[in-house]
Amino acid sequence: MSAAPQLELVSHKLCPYVQRAAIVLAEKGAPFKRTDIVLADKPQWFGQISPLGKVPLLRVQPPGSAEAIVFESAVILEYLEDTLLPALHPKDALERVFQVFEDHRRLEDDGLGRARGLDTQQ
Repeated sequence: MSAAPQLELVSHKLCPYVQRAAIVLAEKGAPFKRTDIVLADKPQWFGQISPLGKVPLLRVQPPGSAEAIVFESAVILEYLEDTLLPALHPKDALERVFQVFEDHRRLEDDGLGRARGLDTQQ
């Protein structure tokens, strides 16, 4: 089995998109370094690696390979799901769809859905 890559999440403390990636990394128990930047005063190195100038970025350093930069939170989440165990979603597409529906139904049943603007009773 090959060694796991080193992961660094480049973030801003208040960015909700970064929080999604941090939560997934924590749920998967993956070791990672978190580097917070100030968006109003972005460091030069950040501009050199961020094609959009936004956070989050995931710096992936596979052993013996060149560093890769993964950007956009949805893409980062997909990468983490595909490369780290345990899986948080079923592999089967229909099972994933039904899991999402069930999650939304649970939110509605808890009253949290209404508080978050989710209306599942249409």
